[in-house]
Amino acid sequence: MFYATFAALAIWLAWHWSQTNGWSGLHRLALASGALMAHTVFGIFALTYNIINKIGFLVLGLIMPGLLLLFTTQIQARIRAKQKTPALNPDS
Repeated sequence: MFYATFAALAIWLAWHWSQTNGWSGLHRLALASGALMAHTVFGIFALTYNIINKIGFLVLGLIMPGLLLLFTTQIQARIRAKQKTPALNPDS
């Protein structure tokens, strides 16, 4: 019951935060990154029972930050491109 309550609270917080002004792709990526990193760390210590599984989680844990950094730079470029695009002005 505790885990279900904790999960419901986490989902509600994520939804609540996502409704605020300024929530962007970077925020969504940060939320997903935290979940992925927690899953990987937990998996290395609690979900693996042999060396092959541990190595698999370790490789995943080493590749994931690079991919997340790549996604971050792409999202930042998209945000900068949106900021440089002039807004349409119906009065002109």
